[in-house]
Amino acid sequence: MPAIGEIPRARARRHPLRLAREVLLWSAPAWLALAFGMLLGWWSAEATLAAGGVGILAALPLAVARRRLIEELTELVESWPQGLDREPPLRGGWVIDAAFVAALWRFFRWLKQRADRETAEIALQERLMEVLPDPLLQVDLRGSVVYANRAALERFGADLRGRPLRRVLRAPELLEAVASALDADLASQVTLAEPRAHGRRFQVEVQPVRIPGQEPLALMVLRERTSEHLSQRMMSDFVANASHEIRTPLTAIRGFIDTLRGPARDDAQARERFLQTMATEADRMARLVGELMTLSQVELMELHRPDAPVAIGEVLDAVVSAQAGVAASNGVELRLDVADRLPTVPGDADQLQQVFTNLVDNALKYGSAGGRVDIRAKTLAAAPPRASRLSGLAAVAVDVIDYGDGIPADAVPRITERFFRVDSSRSRLLGGTGLGLAIVKHIVNRHRGHLAIDSALGEGCRVTVYLEMVGE
Repeated sequence: MPAIGEIPRARARRHPLRLAREVLLWSAPAWLALAFGMLLGWWSAEATLAAGGVGILAALPLAVARRRLIEELTELVESWPQGLDREPPLRGGWVIDAAFVAALWRFFRWLKQRADRETAEIALQERLMEVLPDPLLQVDLRGSVVYANRAALERFGADLRGRPLRRVLRAPELLEAVASALDADLASQVTLAEPRAHGRRFQVEVQPVRIPGQEPLALMVLRERTSEHLSQRMMSDFVANASHEIRTPLTAIRGFIDTLRGPARDDAQARERFLQTMATEADRMARLVGELMTLSQVELMELHRPDAPVAIGEVLDAVVSAQAGVAASNGVELRLDVADRLPTVPGDADQLQQVFTNLVDNALKYGSAGGRVDIRAKTLAAAPPRASRLSGLAAVAVDVIDYGDGIPADAVPRITERFFRVDSSRSRLLGGTGLGLAIVKHIVNRHRGHLAIDSALGEGCRVTVYLEMVGE
């Protein structure tokens, strides 16, 4: 289609046949009169031919003037819009009035100004749509995407334009809303959960678009509401899980308080023992609340990937230094093996330190029977299939390996669930909250990495964190 301000070219070029046609057109009345007179016997053939020749000569100036007028009018139209800054090519004369030429030229200039304004408005609208942070789509009557802004292309793929909407967003309620906008001119809102986008949720505004002379369109704007949904879900999870985890120590503390107020009021030995137990339970509840808050913060930040360069070797050195005392008190040898020239990774240094602190802490608590915990970090030109999303890509792999009792094979897939414990009594005895590996999993997910766990009873446990590399 021609753009605004364009007119398809069909130039009327000078041609002898066209001029001859003009001469015949202007001299036709004279020829008809002469032929009629000759039939009635008024004129001889010689006189008729002579008079016809005179008629042709008389019509020639009119034909030339008319032909020139047509050519100049054609040039005038074809000068749109580029030639409007110069003087009009068509001049006034005895065939056409100069005032008409001036009026026609002013009309053309007004059309150009209007077209320029419309073009500028369309360009501004397109720029505004391109810089919108929310995905925006336009769908035609056939259900195909005819326009997608930059945010939509980044989310759904560069080949989005021209694809059927049902292959982009498979949500019956959304397709129904788009059909209502196209067929019945109805606007609506739809809440969309996109399964392929890691649980993301959107509020979709669907508006009908009517442009005169064009087919109806449906405009869709997807506003992300994932954070609000996660906040509500985490609040529900907090109430359900935290209340369960806190109720037991609170019940114990309340029982100790009642005992100290009653039978053990004057028993100094029992009082000291009960107070120590109450302090231990209070500390455990404080750790539980702290880790719940940490987990909530990590989940809220999970959609926003950190991109600061982090030196993994320095992070691991800090973790080993902090855990050296715990390892020595447990009689465990803590070994660190970091490859030379380990590259940086995009991430959050504090969160990555928390990841490896939690992993080493777990290894020291539950794998201390092996007497040794190894931490190994190396670069991989191509990560193995167990690295999931990073499989085949250059990555940094950090292993935390213990040689203790290991984990049953059926418990490995659930080990990163919140509050899941392989041995609840042992975990509580060691001060575990059941949230450490859940925090690790969400931090690794935020870094677009992968957490892999291999273990079996009696064979220890190996936890590997795969992280994408920034460069050498």
